[in-house]
Amino acid sequence: MPDLTLNSQLEHARSLVERGELLASVEVCRNILSTLPRCIEPYAILASAALAAGKIATAAGLFARVLGSDPQHVEAARGMSAALLRAGDAGGAAAWARRASESALRAGRSLADDVGASAQDPPEREALSLSVAALACMQLRSGMYASAVREFRRALEATPVRDDLAVGLAEAAYGAGQESVALDVSEGILLRLPFCLKALLIRGRVGLGSPDDTLARELLARAQSLDPENRVAQYLFGDESPLPPRAVRVPMPVQEPVGLLVAGDELDWDDDDEGTAPPTLRGIL
Repeated sequence: MPDLTLNSQLEHARSLVERGELLASVEVCRNILSTLPRCIEPYAILASAALAAGKIATAAGLFARVLGSDPQHVEAARGMSAALLRAGDAGGAAAWARRASESALRAGRSLADDVGASAQDPPEREALSLSVAALACMQLRSGMYASAVREFRRALEATPVRDDLAVGLAEAAYGAGQESVALDVSEGILLRLPFCLKALLIRGRVGLGSPDDTLARELLARAQSLDPENRVAQYLFGDESPLPPRAVRVPMPVQEPVGLLVAGDELDWDDDDEGTAPPTLRGIL
C-alpha cells in the first residue's frame, strides 16, 4: 500500500483508474475528501473514473467542478472533450480539445505531446493549429509576461467566456509587475468562480499588508483548502509565496460498503459548506 501522503494517495488513485479498478479508485478519493473536502485533484480522478465507467453526465459534472477551481486543468479539459464527443457534441468536443492543448503549452508540454495519446480523434487533431491563445500560453511559460498580457487580451476579445484565458491574463499581469491589472482581473474571475485557485492566490497575495489584509488572508486560506500542499502557490510566487510548502497526510481508510458511493443517480455537494465533511458523492459509478 502506498504511504499516506496526499501526493502518494493521489498517484495511487490515478493508477487504479488506469488499471480499470474504478471502485477502488473512488474509495481512495473518498478517503482523501473525508479530511480535505475541497482538494481539487480527487474530483479530477473521480471524473476520470466516471468517464471510464461510461457515466458521461456524471463525468462532465465532475470535470466542470474541477475546471471551476482550475480553468487551466489540462486533464479536466481533455476529459470534458471526451465526454462531449461521446455525447455526440463534436463541436463542443473540438473546442475543449483546443483548450486542453493550449493549457498544455502553458504547462510546458508540446501540442503534439498533449494529443499524442489520442491522435486518431478528429477534435484533438484540430487542436494542433497555433492560436492567439496558444501563443499567449507559450509566452507565459517562457516568462515573456508583458507580451503574454497583450496576447491574452487579444484572445479574450475573441472568446470572453474563456475563464482559462482570464486566469492566464491575471498570472501574466502579476508576473509583469502589473499588480493593479492582476488584482482587477482576479476579482472579476472570483465573481464568476469564487473558488478559482489562482485568482484566490493572486488576489490574496496582492492584498496582504493593505487595508484588505484580513480578506486577503481569508482568500489565501480558501486557496490552501483547494491545494493543501500549496504547490500552485509555490509555482506562482516561489520564495515569496505567503503559503509555504506543506507535507499533507491523509487518514487511514475506513472500510465502508462501496454501495454508499454508488446508490442513486446524482451528484450532491454544497459549495457553501465550509465544514470538514466530504461532499456527498452519489452515482459516481
